[in-house]
Amino acid sequence: MKNIFVLVAFLSLSITALLTNCSSKTQETENKIDSTAIDSTQILQTIKDMYSWHETDTTQLSDFTLAYPNNGFCTGIDREINNNRIAELKKTDFFADDFFNNYERILKKIDTEIKADTAKYQEGDGLENNYLDASPWCNCQDSPDKFWETLKIKDLVINGNVATTKWTWIWNDVDNFSYQVKLKKVNNVWKISNLEGFDNM
Repeated sequence: MKNIFVLVAFLSLSITALLTNCSSKTQETENKIDSTAIDSTQILQTIKDMYSWHETDTTQLSDFTLAYPNNGFCTGIDREINNNRIAELKKTDFFADDFFNNYERILKKIDTEIKADTAKYQEGDGLENNYLDASPWCNCQDSPDKFWETLKIKDLVINGNVATTKWTWIWNDVDNFSYQVKLKKVNNVWKISNLEGFDNM
């Protein structure tokens, strides 16, 4: 009889532990799903807000502006104008430090290439097109009106405080266009660390 009581007690404890463990795992799964959903919503909103700003509120649409002094020949990048552009971008608080590090890399690359080239380029020769054939902000020359309002994200991958996703817009009932964005969570806020168009320069 004593052995039966021991067996019943053991089975009872085992079942309780099993149920507790299952409940704990279920709660962990639910929390993970909730967290991913929250991050996904925040990431989409960050991307939408950034493009809304870029298309409607920015005071300087041009990036990587070249310098043409009084003699009319290109001498490299215009550091003052580009510094003003970087300051404007930083003021939005949409971008992580990685974005600006890459921006500076592109500026130095363009400046070095122009100064190493023996050709003399005058304003109007179209030298800018060698670097900005399409807008690096979307890898496009045209875009739908207020495209940021209908942006959707897909292929979202979150690894700790780093995320990669692609956005797509609907234009003429087609949404096969996609553009990759990388983000980093800084002080619990998702910020853009890389845009595909800039990464390819």
